[in-house]
Amino acid sequence: LKNHSEQTIKGKIFVTFISLIILARLRKMVGQIDKKKRKHWSEQDMLRKVETYARVHFEGKYKDVYSTPTAAQRLVFDLLEIPYTFKGKERTSGREL
Repeated sequence: LKNHSEQTIKGKIFVTFISLIILARLRKMVGQIDKKKRKHWSEQDMLRKVETYARVHFEGKYKDVYSTPTAAQRLVFDLLEIPYTFKGKERTSGREL
């Protein structure tokens, strides 16, 4: 690894550690969902489906702008019970908040 300092190395190791924790939690959550409900998608497949979902944050009084989630992204969010914005309304598990 080409790094400038020990602090940079420690930071990269910490980020990698946190990433592994998040990935382990995702694998556990995906494993608990029936394969037919998740269309036999693995956690990697699910991550690929949602990687283009984005939020743009503006400073001041402006509201955040979200990309429109695809049907596959909405399914992943619903299965994992992750809140998302669709048609201007925040939703979770297929229900509006």
